Amino acid sequence: MPRMAKPWQIVLLLTACAAAPPRPVAKPVAVAPSPFAITDTAMGAITGTSRGTLEGLRGLLRGFEVRPVYDGGLEYHVYKDGEQLYYVIPADDGTVFNVHVTSAKYAFERRPWHAGEPFKGAAELTACECWGEQPVCYRQGEHVAVSFKRACAGLSEGDQHARAVLDGVAVQRLIWSPTAFGGGAVKAGEDGGGEGGVVGGTTDGSDGSDDPPPPPENGD
Repeated sequence: MPRMAKPWQIVLLLTACAAAPPRPVAKPVAVAPSPFAITDTAMGAITGTSRGTLEGLRGLLRGFEVRPVYDGGLEYHVYKDGEQLYYVIPADDGTVFNVHVTSAKYAFERRPWHAGEPFKGAAELTACECWGEQPVCYRQGEHVAVSFKRACAGLSEGDQHARAVLDGVAVQRLIWSPTAFGGGAVKAGEDGGGEGGVVGGTTDGSDGSDDPPPPPENGD
């Protein structure tokens, strides 16, 4: 015959159960976005709605140095601890047209591309355009293009096999655009290249072939 619990044992058991604290529910840890991340919607702290003016960029980029530079057109060069990270090309309406990343600290979330490092992923590219006698290549619909310090010959005719030579070539810089590259039917030099953030376009509807924003003279 099973032994019956004594009344005082039942009271102790009930008291212990009532006093046991509930297990804490683990809360997800909020991770701040990296200031060196490049996504479709942002290049670090810069987005498509950021003001592409000296005052706007200095207010947005606290802790960074922003210098206005005129190199055939107005650019804003951004530095941190003496290192140039990128330069911003302003649009005619006061927003950001595109950003040219010259530091390997920045990484595009979709591709293993870094400025100054050997390029990988030529098979992923869908187009190259000759800009300032140098090729700028991208995958249509993405917001980051890659610039190479080499000749354009054979790369801008749409030949996928020709683009294979880019694997292993050092990336000169990454170019982030608020609008997707190759997003429209127009291409640089055809009925205005500004649509869709196509490389070589300008915000006034011209093809920009006579005066594209050049890279800094130091080759960054």
